[in-house]
This record gives sequence, structure tokens and C-alpha cells, in this order.
Amino acid sequence: METVQPTAERASTVTHVASLDTLVGAHPDALSDIFARGTPATVEALGERPHGRLLSLVQTGPFHLLVRPLLQIISTTLMPWEGVVFDHGGNGGANVIRKAERVRFRAERGPSAIDGAPALVLTYPAHPWLRDELRMIDDGVAVGITFVTVMKKQTPAVWFGLQR
Repeated sequence: METVQPTAERASTVTHVASLDTLVGAHPDALSDIFARGTPATVEALGERPHGRLLSLVQTGPFHLLVRPLLQIISTTLMPWEGVVFDHGGNGGANVIRKAERVRFRAERGPSAIDGAPALVLTYPAHPWLRDELRMIDDGVAVGITFVTVMKKQTPAVWFGLQR
């Protein structure tokens, strides 16, 4: 990753990410900072079938260095989730798991549960306890977070990425 100068839209330093592979195993706090500087993801920027990577687990922050090698192995070789496919028009789609389209979602721009700023929000009608949020962090690259609702509270669980 290389640091580039901020643009007019951003007041802070922006990190250039040429590939999601560079973020696999990143610390959850670093991913949170990168997400905060992003812009709402769009289907136009990601393409209809972006590939995905597991990046980190939110709860592993305190012992991240111990878990990081395992996250890298899981993300690059063992993960059955391959990304998503967006329907034409971009207002819905499905997760791609072992080359099959499963777990349908609705996609719309909405406020992030993290900071209230806009994000592409994926909700799952068959699984209302799941919610994903995505922001573009570079050309064709988005970072997302999955929330799981536990006892009526949205809990951040997984950091992931999508790339054109």
C-alpha cells in the first residue's frame, strides 16, 4: 500500500490499494479507518460480478498478530465465498458461494451503522439479522463490513472486500 495525497473530497490521507490481496489479514482498526475515508460503493465501480476476500474478523483485534496467519490462509485458499453478483440495475443480487449464486440481497444507498455517512447497504430478506455495508476505497476496490443482529443490536462481525 502506498499513501497518496488527499483529494478535494477528502481532508485526510488516502491509502492506495491496487488489490484486495494487500488487505487480507489487515488489523480491524486499520480497515475501519480505511472504510471511514471511502465513498459509497456503486455497481458501476465494482462491476456486475466483483470477486471477494475475507479481510479480518472484528473481534480479533486484541490478539490480531496471532490470528493473522490463519486469516490469510482461510481467505486465500479455504474460503467458499467468492464474492457477489449484482442484478442488472444494481438494486439486488446474491453472494457467490462455491460458484453458485446463494443468499440473495437488496442493495441501496443508506447511512452506515458505523458513522452515519453514506454507504452501499446490502440487506438480506431471508436473513434479516445480516447487513453489509460497502465503501469504495480505490478504483474498482471496496471494503465492507458485515453486521449480525444479536439481541436487537447490530454487532460488527467481519471485514471483507470486493474488487472488480
